Amino acid sequence: MGSRRLVLLLALLAAGPAAAAPSRDIDAVALGETVAGPRVSPSDLEGRVVVCYVWCVSCPMSTGAFPWMNQFTATYADKGVAVVGFQVRRNPEVDENDVVWYLEHLRPAFPVTHLGFVQGDWPQAWLPWAVVFDHEGRKAYAGGLEGLAAAVDAALAKAPDYLAGGPYATAAGKAAAAAIAADRAHVGTQLPALRGAASGDGPEAAEAASILAAVEREFDRQVAKAERDACGPVEQAEIFARLAEAFAGDELGERAKARHAEITGARNYAEEAAAHSALAAAKAAFRRLPPPGEYVYHPTEMIYRVSDSKPLRERRVRIIAEFRLGLRQIAATWPGTQAAVDASDLFYAHPIPPLTPEEAADRLARARALADSPQRPLDLLEAWLLLSEVAGDEEASEAARAEATAIAATITKDREDALTAAREAYAALVARADGIERRIAEAGSGLPRAEADAEVARLQAIAGEAGPDSALARRIRAYAKALDESYAGPAVLGVSFDGGHAGPGARIGTIHPGSAAARAGLAEGDVVEEIDGKPVADMNAVRALLGACRASQVVAVKVRRAGGATETLQITLGRRM
Repeated sequence: MGSRRLVLLLALLAAGPAAAAPSRDIDAVALGETVAGPRVSPSDLEGRVVVCYVWCVSCPMSTGAFPWMNQFTATYADKGVAVVGFQVRRNPEVDENDVVWYLEHLRPAFPVTHLGFVQGDWPQAWLPWAVVFDHEGRKAYAGGLEGLAAAVDAALAKAPDYLAGGPYATAAGKAAAAAIAADRAHVGTQLPALRGAASGDGPEAAEAASILAAVEREFDRQVAKAERDACGPVEQAEIFARLAEAFAGDELGERAKARHAEITGARNYAEEAAAHSALAAAKAAFRRLPPPGEYVYHPTEMIYRVSDSKPLRERRVRIIAEFRLGLRQIAATWPGTQAAVDASDLFYAHPIPPLTPEEAADRLARARALADSPQRPLDLLEAWLLLSEVAGDEEASEAARAEATAIAATITKDREDALTAAREAYAALVARADGIERRIAEAGSGLPRAEADAEVARLQAIAGEAGPDSALARRIRAYAKALDESYAGPAVLGVSFDGGHAGPGARIGTIHPGSAAARAGLAEGDVVEEIDGKPVADMNAVRALLGACRASQVVAVKVRRAGGATETLQITLGRRM
């Protein structure tokens, strides 16, 4: 797996007085591995305005800001701004699987890296915060999210290479830049006319040439990403396919199309594509692996909580076993592919956690019973997984491992079709559970308790189909318990307050999508003056008053609107996410 790690964005500063200073501020930034969102590579950031979003997985304020950051990313997507999330490793117990498992619930629209590095003094003691680098790599801003948009706008205004930046002196230049910025997905149709205009004389020709150069630099940046940073031919082909579509109608599009045909025309490309797809599915399932030890992340409250170690360990063992089975099948089915190499690396990097002799014996006994007389289609898969847990345990006795391997080989040989059908049925159950959990997450912290209970009932039905010992059933039980606890915990409005407001009252800076505040009709700029008749001096008073409330509790919130009018709203408080 280490061979597949992303390279650093730029070299880290060497420690000590003899270290050379970076030539640009951004040279002190390094990327870790992209663990969520679109994969980011060094070529994606070169020459762009870059926003580094610094957050911590155990900080509710920074995880709660992800919806706002997703919206920010969408707003600036067509302006050449690159947004990258940097997880701060404050707790030594937090590893990559912890972060990945949690990011499934946050669903970032921007790349998020683990163990990346942003050097320099922290602009504030609390998270989240952001650092902005201009197109020349100079630090333009470091501070809270409240000043981020203004800082990015200022950096864009100084970046003439950006199509939507400017300034453009001629109406034709402004129109061309706006048209290209508005439809980057089909920019090729506009380039022939731009090339013709650039071949002339005068200010319009100069601006056409400038815009054309910016477009060509973006094309070259994507080509460099494909040729230098892509992991394998499938990822290369995907990049060139997007370029061929975006630049269709121009010579750049023809170049991309030809390179795509060369890659996909290779003799073993079909095998590479099938193996790549299978490996992506295996990795997606493995991201459900909870962290080891006594601590597990709460799937709705974004905090640590103590968990019973035995169920947690059982769940980890099963998920790793499922992952290893998938990796072994990929390596055996598509030997010689890049995905097979990656699968082999991952297989040996994730051994089965050691079982006690009693645990190994219990698994063997259960597997024999299920294999000899399966009562339902998924029993055969359950037997196979129990056997794989014993066979994959490097510390188990040779006799136990040999017996488990022999029984598993018999299942594979004599009942391969039934085992394949069981795997497919189990995958369908996982997909159904994923869809329900996604609906709960999309509803946000303001989801009424009755609706949450109905969704959980659907999850419990899926757990029954999967079987009580399956990883899916264990996951659903943990999720349902955590969701239930979130409604009994502290309540939230679902807002971020403006820290610069001197009072009296607490002024709302951001409304979180799907929150209780959003459902009740609160707006950014509203000032909270009272909660259940008790005056609010500042945002700390709001937190204190809500600390005594519980999720789903109805409170009267008096606010002063931007125009000066006051209004009292009956708000059903949400749960902490």
